[in-house]
Amino acid sequence: MGDAIAALAIVIPIFIAAMALRWVRIIRLNSEKQIQQNEEIITLLNESRKRGEPVNPQEDILIRPYQEDDFPAIHELNKQEQWNNLVTKEQDLKQAWTNSTLAVVAEIDGQLIGYLRGLTDGFISLYICELLVRQNYRKSGIGKKLLQFVHSQYPKTRMELLASSTSRSFYEAQGYRPFYGFRKTMGE
Repeated sequence: MGDAIAALAIVIPIFIAAMALRWVRIIRLNSEKQIQQNEEIITLLNESRKRGEPVNPQEDILIRPYQEDDFPAIHELNKQEQWNNLVTKEQDLKQAWTNSTLAVVAEIDGQLIGYLRGLTDGFISLYICELLVRQNYRKSGIGKKLLQFVHSQYPKTRMELLASSTSRSFYEAQGYRPFYGFRKTMGE
């Protein structure tokens, strides 16, 4: 019995480390693939603009991985939306963005117009922490595109999220079903 426990004590950390390395590799490969696809999209959009073709937000949107210099624009969007809990915890939120397994932004012509931050185990659960689109770009399919993009990176997962009374109809229109959950902070 003692030998089995000792063997498990050696094997389990190795297994965990191997899974973590595999997970990091998958994220890196997906990010590299997305960067390449984004570069191709940018090239096509620039060629289209040179020909004088009309700009369509649905077609001209670029979804890319979050970069640290995106944070001021994200923070400003949170202020505009009056998400005061996030606004007052600016440094904590910045760290949350850095630590999130899912962190993407939507931009048009270099302007950040939306974002999605989430967490996933890569196989079962994909939890959306925040999804926000700039007011004047809502109802143009950008939120839907952000959700589809993230879910396509982890197609085996179920996507879970919280909705406000104002966003509930958006999620229901996308085919999400309500479920019951709970929330508590450490101070409560």
